[in-house]
Amino acid sequence: MDRHHNPSGVVAVMQQLEWGQLDLNVDVYQYLENFYIEDSWPGRPATLCHILTQTKGFQD
Repeated sequence: MDRHHNPSGVVAVMQQLEWGQLDLNVDVYQYLENFYIEDSWPGRPATLCHILTQTKGFQD
């Protein structure tokens, strides 16, 4: 089964970007206050850009 983003969720993110409330290239944990997963790639944070493009953004 293919995974797709909820279009209204993506629109909400794009609106927040336009209003200067979000940045696609910062660590997602800047926005997640009560959620954390162990850092598997120290020094290379996951970003909203990685999440929206459905890639981990790192090569093994």
